[in-house]
Amino acid sequence: MSLSSSTSESVRLSTSPVGPETIATAVDNLLSQLPTAGMELRTEDRHAYSRQVQVTKDNKTELCAGKDLSHGGVGFLHTRPILGNVIVGLTSPNGDFYRFLAEVVRARQVGRFYEIGARFLERIS
Repeated sequence: MSLSSSTSESVRLSTSPVGPETIATAVDNLLSQLPTAGMELRTEDRHAYSRQVQVTKDNKTELCAGKDLSHGGVGFLHTRPILGNVIVGLTSPNGDFYRFLAEVVRARQVGRFYEIGARFLERIS
């Protein structure tokens, strides 16, 4: 599976947004099961997230290496840069699965990989 290199901003959602559970509630559940990543200058505390991140763009899904997680978004490593909006799937240590619509805000090359930063826009089921 691979992600399209197209710069298209559209992401098709195969499910409806979740009503009562907000992004904050879902991420709180994920974060409560993870250790803190240490001293941070950002407004949101980041937590180490060393699990796989499921990334879907243009109806193609890939598994990426997770890096960190905060209430605002997720960081992960990919083999190439990604642009635009994506659907991110995250699994908690106890097996709960969460999906978010996210906007890629950073794609920085680090050696052979790209460090991707994605900001959560909406929780989806």
